[in-house]
Order: sequence, then C-alpha cells, then structure tokens
Amino acid sequence: MQGLSTQKKLSLYAAAIVPIHSQRNLSAVPSTIAYRVYQYITDLLDVDEKSRDSFLRYMNEAETYNFVDSEKRGRGYGSGVHKEYTFVDDPEVVAETLQANIRREGITHDEELIESVVNAQIQDFFDGK
Repeated sequence: MQGLSTQKKLSLYAAAIVPIHSQRNLSAVPSTIAYRVYQYITDLLDVDEKSRDSFLRYMNEAETYNFVDSEKRGRGYGSGVHKEYTFVDDPEVVAETLQANIRREGITHDEELIESVVNAQIQDFFDGK
C-alpha cells in the first residue's frame, strides 16, 4: 500500500471500514455505500473530496493491486447497476494498515460517529433511498 496517494488510501479505507462497522452481515461492499463513507471521511479530515468517478477509478486500481475483487450487481428493474467490492485480505487488516498511513486524528475520536454513518448509509442503500 506504500506508494498509493492519500486519496487512493482514503478510498480503500472507506470501503474497508464498511464491513468492520456494519451491523448487517455484508458479503460485499456496494460502491455507493463506500463512496458515501469516503465523502464523510474526507469531510472529517478536511481533505479534498474527489468525484464518484475518481473514487471508482481508485477502487479499480485497488483491484489491479489485488486488494479487492469487484463484481457488478443489479438491484432490479429501474434501480441501476453498481459495483460490489470484496476484500482479498481481512478488511480489518487493510483498515489498520491504512490507518497508520493517513491522517487519523479526526477519525480516532469519532469512531462511534463513523459507525453510525456506515450503518445509516447501509440502511439507506438497502431501503432504496
């Protein structure tokens, strides 16, 4: 993970913490949820937020480096298609490794808030909001 830009690390970190904090048993992390968590983390750390397209590009690169696997999934007629990410390694190990490499001052003190954001995004996603 050395050599990755801060934005790429933040993208991967956001995706990794979703299954860690999820109250729901997720076999894969939908890109929509991961991007919303990424938006929250960039705001929390006061760093530039990149577009959804950039986020997806960073996650494609993470797949190239074999950190994640992805699969396109449909949610039924009229609901569109999204990518879902599964981690090659344990997401907790990925998150812990990235924590040492990104500015975590804001995140450390807000762990409960991050957990509530993750679960709110999961609920919004699966309830169709």
